Amino acid sequence: TVYGLTALEALLLVAQRPRTLTELEELTGISKGTLSRAVQPFTRYANAEGQIQEPKVHLFNRRRIIGGRADSFKLTLTARARRLLETCA
Repeated sequence: TVYGLTALEALLLVAQRPRTLTELEELTGISKGTLSRAVQPFTRYANAEGQIQEPKVHLFNRRRIIGGRADSFKLTLTARARRLLETCA
């Protein structure tokens, strides 16, 4: 799917170094909304009740940038994602 390929591209770019959605948008030409939807299934998030939901395959950590806009996040790889990339290399 489009989101799957977008998530893979984001994974490879974030593997180089932590990146914001704005940086990923500039590098890929893909909108922040599409990028956000692509990485969301691989990122922890809070549901409507405020409970943290764990994805089946947790690949990205999403951290809010202090002092940034409300939608400013930096993506980093989880240890599981780094192991996955090392196994494939």
